[in-house]
Amino acid sequence: MDGNDVDMAAEDMEYDEHNLSNIKDFTKRVVQRWSERFKKGCLTTVHFEELWRHWVPKIYSPTVNESCLNWNFNEELAQEVLFNTLDEFICNGDPSVVLKQLCEMDRAPSLS
Repeated sequence: MDGNDVDMAAEDMEYDEHNLSNIKDFTKRVVQRWSERFKKGCLTTVHFEELWRHWVPKIYSPTVNESCLNWNFNEELAQEVLFNTLDEFICNGDPSVVLKQLCEMDRAPSLS
């Protein structure tokens, strides 16, 4: 792991978790860094773990005065930071476009 990983964890502190556009900017930079490391052959599980290590408690931990019986979390934030980031990296772009292209390639040509 290099110094950029520490910077990435520190950068996300600047983001207001209620401002989704800032979160999208952050996740795009994460995907870009993962892609660069993948191309260089130096991407490891540690890079994914660092993102999850920082964000899972931030998203899923109940607040101090919240009852564990009435536990809520920001599902939209979880989807954007944890899952969409992985989807975009795996698809090397917009997952909806890539998955649509895959579906079109999967259709057998008709013989009429």
